[in-house]
Parts: sequence; C-alpha cells; structure tokens
Amino acid sequence: MPKFNEDSRNSWVRVYVMAGNAETAKASRPRQASRDDVIPLGNPIRTPGGEVISEIVVAKGTPVTCPVAYINQSEDLWGPDAKEFKPVRWIEDESGKDGIGAGVKEIKGYHHLLTFSEGPRFCIGRNIAVGNFKATLSVLIRNFSFELPNGVDSKIARHKGLLARPKLEGENGPKVPLVVKRLE
Repeated sequence: MPKFNEDSRNSWVRVYVMAGNAETAKASRPRQASRDDVIPLGNPIRTPGGEVISEIVVAKGTPVTCPVAYINQSEDLWGPDAKEFKPVRWIEDESGKDGIGAGVKEIKGYHHLLTFSEGPRFCIGRNIAVGNFKATLSVLIRNFSFELPNGVDSKIARHKGLLARPKLEGENGPKVPLVVKRLE
C-alpha cells in the first residue's frame, strides 16, 4: 500500500471505499408478465436447434426474471476481467478514463449495476445499505489491517450453493479466514 499523509490517506480511503462498494454490489426476484409482450434481444442468439432469434415472445403470466448476477458479471458488457474483484475499474486515471466499458454505461442502475434494481421498483433501502457499508468499511480499514492466511499467495475459489460465496481454495464451505491486526 502506498504511503500517505493523513489528508491524502483520507481522500484515498473515500475513493477506494466507493470503488470497493461498487465492485461488491455486483441476485433477483421473479415477476410475472402483466400482458403478452415481445422482448427484443440486443444480440441475436442461436437456439440448440440452430434457429437464430432476435426477440423473445412472453405470454401474460409468464414468470420473468432479470439475471442481475449474470449482467453484473457479463464478459460481453464488462470485458474479460468481469468476474475478477477489481475495485480499480471504478477509479478514473489521470486522463479521466475508468475501467468501465461503454456497454455497461448504458445500464441505468446505481453505478451501472442492477444489484438494487432500478426504476419504480428499486430497493428503497439502497442508500441506507450503501451508507452503512461505506461507514463500516471506512472504520475497519482505518483501524485494522487484514491479510489472508498465506498472504497474496492465498487462492480464492467460489463456494457454490444457493448463493455463490468466496472460500479459500481447497477448503470446505464458504470461509475466508483473515489475519486481523489493530493498526497503531
């Protein structure tokens, strides 16, 4: 971690907390179509039978979901590093460019994510959740250091269950033990 004086450290913490929050925010409830409709596809797809389709016909009452977790980690939108935890993608460089692609910027949600939904049915607790996350993380990273058991060589894997969770590679269950030390 670079050395900072207190003012630059506070500024860096604010920027990195925002970036870490946005990266972490990257789940869904089914809704039913209220009427017959046709959904156009941004890119045509080929069915297992070989037919190319550019729209999906949805009958009234059909359960419809928005695959938020997929969209938030789509390589088509985010690029080849879409599934990597990479907070720096949210931070602009000296030229004002960030690591967020143009396709992603078309998404209207919070930080171009659909984690909290958007529009008239967005999560009304979004601002409370984000504020609590930022406040808690700010206090923790100002007062403690966190390291993985094997340092930077620790390999993180994905524990598959109802919800995907991180785990240390080779371990059972969704656990990522940390070495936590209080900063002086």
